[in-house]
Amino acid sequence: LYKKSDVIPAEREITVEQAILMAKFQGYRIKSATEQP
Repeated sequence: LYKKSDVIPAEREITVEQAILMAKFQGYRIKSATEQP
């Protein structure tokens, strides 16, 4: 994993799939943006 640093990498882009996996790993529940409450 990333070490905490003052240096921000030039490339900070991730795919939607990577974002979902990261969110799930952090304990977020993923729901569709079009899903009704």
